[in-house]
Amino acid sequence: MLKPLQIGYKSRETRHPVLIPARMHVDPSWLEVLIHNRSSGGALIASDEAPDRRTHIEMQRLRQ
Repeated sequence: MLKPLQIGYKSRETRHPVLIPARMHVDPSWLEVLIHNRSSGGALIASDEAPDRRTHIEMQRLRQ
């Protein structure tokens, strides 16, 4: 039944759960963020503010 819906479907890369406190640089300020999971193609990052799409960001891991 699901086969017709899966045509052209590309499975996602394995995501690795983590809880890493970090800072995200969105010019001109730094925001506190928390990285929830990661893969070779990206990460799930939570913050109080989100940058606009296609904004260049820099991440810095905080020491634990």
